[in-house]
Amino acid sequence: AVVSTQSTGVVAESDRTTAQGLRSFATKALGTMPSPLLYGAVLDGLCTVWRETKDGVVGNCWLYDVDGVVMAFTLLRMALTTVSALCYWWAWWWMPDGPNIGPAAKSTKQPLSDSDSEKKEPIANGTE
Repeated sequence: AVVSTQSTGVVAESDRTTAQGLRSFATKALGTMPSPLLYGAVLDGLCTVWRETKDGVVGNCWLYDVDGVVMAFTLLRMALTTVSALCYWWAWWWMPDGPNIGPAAKSTKQPLSDSDSEKKEPIANGTE
């Protein structure tokens, strides 16, 4: 619920339904579709013995390189986690009401004018 609220907070009220639909579509398309394809390609690449019919048609895999599968799945998981972390960082860096650093904040900060610096209140011990 928090992600849904944050992602629609930057969209106009009239476009929120469309934004939620697009977010849901993107989440399903990017979050569920590539994973079986990536892991399947890794498994197919690490097969050592393929089943073949009498006609020479290649079937399913009978034997995998187990050490290679463990290493490949570990590296793939680390790579996907790194990409995910970079995407979260990128979104955090560019969010409009975010940490007030980065390119998004540079355009919203106003420099202090001379009149603003003269209006400072003195600190409790009498010095500035």
